[in-house]
Amino acid sequence: MAKQRLRSWIRSRHLVLKGNFLVMESLEQNAIDRFAEAVESLGGRLLSVNTDKSLYSGNRIIRVLQGKASLMNQHWVELLHYWAEKGGSHSRFDERG
Repeated sequence: MAKQRLRSWIRSRHLVLKGNFLVMESLEQNAIDRFAEAVESLGGRLLSVNTDKSLYSGNRIIRVLQGKASLMNQHWVELLHYWAEKGGSHSRFDERG
């Protein structure tokens, strides 16, 4: 189930691989919590959650939560191959679009 969630987030561009880290971006804290649970169930760990990134929508500022995790085991290799095939180099909240 955890691998399926991570794959789904890769396809939706909520999850990208940057260097040796998984980086999940969402507007909702519960999505970051589910990400942490999925990573931990596969033997990894959540390293940090940042709110440094913002989106501008009209006259509102929306904070983007960014969870960074490490998963250095056999699951990492599988996700790396899946991300190379189905993922993108930037998240859906990246200004590059």
